[in-house]
Amino acid sequence: MPGECIVSVRRWVGAAGGNFGCCGAREGRLTAGLLEVSDGSLRPGDVVQYESYAFPNGYPWGVHTYMVLAVHDDGTHDIIESNVPFASGLVGIRKNQRLTPPPGFRAVVWRIAGQPDV
Repeated sequence: MPGECIVSVRRWVGAAGGNFGCCGAREGRLTAGLLEVSDGSLRPGDVVQYESYAFPNGYPWGVHTYMVLAVHDDGTHDIIESNVPFASGLVGIRKNQRLTPPPGFRAVVWRIAGQPDV
């Protein structure tokens, strides 16, 4: 169902002992102790969220959230995501991805505070 990608990420982060905040709002992530980092410094365990420029605390069509599993020297990364295709609820792994938010969105990278370098 819609929004399942963030629900899955919350479960995965929680299973690792972290907290991805509530309600989809940026402030919820900051108060949960997550750090926003530059997308050039991706590492395993980071969460990427495509955030709308016009509605940064909302969920317009195009918002997506996933977790980074591996980062490669060529700038690509492997991810785990949920709800692709849209509204399917399916969980899958995609390899060799790049940060490619849809038009009108930006990629925001979140890191659990205190996460060790891997």
